Amino acid sequence: MRLLIAAPSAVMRAGLASLAASHPALSLAGAPVDPDGLGAAIDEARPDLLLIAVGPEDRLPDRAPPTILIASDPRADWIRDGFGRVILAVLPLDALPEEIMAACEAAAAGLVTARPEDMRAIASQRFPGDAPPLAGRRPRRSDGRQALSPREIEVLRMIADGLGNKAIAFRLGISEHTVKFHVASIMTKLGAASRTEAVTEGLRRGLIFL
Repeated sequence: MRLLIAAPSAVMRAGLASLAASHPALSLAGAPVDPDGLGAAIDEARPDLLLIAVGPEDRLPDRAPPTILIASDPRADWIRDGFGRVILAVLPLDALPEEIMAACEAAAAGLVTARPEDMRAIASQRFPGDAPPLAGRRPRRSDGRQALSPREIEVLRMIADGLGNKAIAFRLGISEHTVKFHVASIMTKLGAASRTEAVTEGLRRGLIFL
């Protein structure tokens, strides 16, 4: 995946570029840029993904590719409105390198990710009173609710078997942070407040069997 990086400070641009260069599945689509020059950079580089750090007054250009945001306010209205569409991942400024790379991996697979607390807040604002369809590229059930992806069902089965995130990550050959994103997405889609509730709802819907 060809990744374009944008950030307001040279130090952050260098740090994100170094992080991306260490990932075997990512390559840089041109030099990292300041957000002020992002539109022209997108037109020239035509990246597959955009990784951008934004402040409270920043916005994405209309022609932005699938985007991973590192935001000072992950729950801002414009982020909430674009979440699951152009914006496929939202992370706070204190996100760990592992979280950033896990978000890039998830976005490359078409998955929508955020920290659980931000996912729940965005969901409650966008879809009050219902289990929200946050992973916009995934199939919907006939009753209008968002269906779990095959990988999410696989993770849910392992949760039902009593496995923790570390054990699930080991079995699937993915990072523990990616597992956390899957678990957050599962709980949001199923309207569950705990892993036990997620398993119960999965059983009720016939997604898994004990």
